Amino acid sequence: MHAKKQFSEVMSTCSIISAVLVVFIHTYNIGLYRNVSNSMIYWVEEFISQFISRGAVPFFFISSAFFLYSSNKDVSAIYSSRFKSLGIPYLLWNTVYMVIFGILHHLSLTDSGMDEITLGNLFNGIFLHKYNYSYWFMRNLIIFTLLYPLIRLIISRSKVIAISIGVVFAALVMIMPSKESGTESFIYYYLGAIIGFYYSESTEKLVVMSMKKKIILLMVFLAISILSFIATNVYKFELSFIRNLMMVLFLFFAVSTFNIRIKGI
Repeated sequence: MHAKKQFSEVMSTCSIISAVLVVFIHTYNIGLYRNVSNSMIYWVEEFISQFISRGAVPFFFISSAFFLYSSNKDVSAIYSSRFKSLGIPYLLWNTVYMVIFGILHHLSLTDSGMDEITLGNLFNGIFLHKYNYSYWFMRNLIIFTLLYPLIRLIISRSKVIAISIGVVFAALVMIMPSKESGTESFIYYYLGAIIGFYYSESTEKLVVMSMKKKIILLMVFLAISILSFIATNVYKFELSFIRNLMMVLFLFFAVSTFNIRIKGI
């Protein structure tokens, strides 16, 4: 129970920190300025928005799947619960954004927004987040949740099958990177599902391992992250997936190692 309580506190703190880091991702605007390439300002923003913050979104996908697949709830109960926590906010905020940007567009205050009211535009705005661009994250989570019976069927066949499929998916992402946000995010989600299904208790016990082991793991994940960042940004190798995953692990062990706790509101 002690490990479970600490694990819950660590995950809650990581969630709050990740939410802040997402803001830094969206404040990345160095490309708007001239003559800053390779300057100190350029690398500071690259380090914050393209390195430190890049574990935030993967963390949310991994943690969402972890908590879902570490339980053994009925499919109908899961769908009902997720409709309240994902479906309703998704539809509500898509509608709010569609209306607000529609008004601003007709007042010529923005280029975004609905040009004319049609059934197609209304459908795309409410159900496909056309005017609420950042909600691709919620859209993907909803899709992955709907796939719950299929994903659970696959990973429950055997640990070897589940992990092998994950390795193949991860390799394909690195070999053939896609601009579609759903491809890489599914790998993070699938990884969280495997960990939750097979290793939930072992994962919870990580927070109470010895300080020496935590620090060693922390340094290893940081070192791999830095090397992946350099390889991706300087030498243009496609290692952003490794960088992002290592940053998730670095965040988790940093919060656990240094006993960082942020209470939710």
